[in-house]
Amino acid sequence: MRRALFMLFAVAACHPVARAQAPAKPFTLNATATNKGDRQPSFVALRSDGSFVIGVYERAPDGNEYLVRRMEFPPQKTTVRVLSDIDAIETTHWTPGEHRWTRLSYDYPDGSCALKKGSQAPNQLVGSEKILNYPVAHFRSQTADRVVDEWIALDLACVAVRTVTRGKGDEVLSELNATSLVLGEPDPSLFAVPREFREMGPLAQAEARADKFHGGQLSDQAVQHALQQEQLYQARQRNPR
Repeated sequence: MRRALFMLFAVAACHPVARAQAPAKPFTLNATATNKGDRQPSFVALRSDGSFVIGVYERAPDGNEYLVRRMEFPPQKTTVRVLSDIDAIETTHWTPGEHRWTRLSYDYPDGSCALKKGSQAPNQLVGSEKILNYPVAHFRSQTADRVVDEWIALDLACVAVRTVTRGKGDEVLSELNATSLVLGEPDPSLFAVPREFREMGPLAQAEARADKFHGGQLSDQAVQHALQQEQLYQARQRNPR
């Protein structure tokens, strides 16, 4: 669910005439994602220095909700994940020329909402609307088995204010709806990294979650995935820049 939600914040390739203003305005967007009936609150915030955070409240096996934040700090060339379920942080440094995982305007090298790298389906500009009293552009992309509608705030780092993914028979597979949009510098606490949290790589994270929620048991598939992620993490620790 976490990966699905982060992808919901991603913006598909936009029509070439739709261009964002540069630099993007700082803002804070709160939203609720729905996936197979599971509702999940989230937020995304962008600072004027280009730093941003995406936060997702995940429901763990113990029934509690825990906040996972992914932050990028361009001035420090660093990405930080903060995992409140296991009191951990994961810090990685960008490599030269790296196309980062970013889901905001950095996906668009020219600063526009056009020609997003890696798009799998062409986009059509449906029209212009207002959501939360803010102007957005409505785009639609379609593949053999699904249709994705996105309402994009062009001058807010191409962020999706609303996203609806439909499958065959017009079934709604997932949805993201903004609940509030505030312009201006975000609350600094959204970017805070707790000093008491310990640095932890992907393998240690998987083990910590297994100990806390699954009686210390990890599937073979989970172990292999964690090992692959650990190799990438360790490489970036040895060669930060």
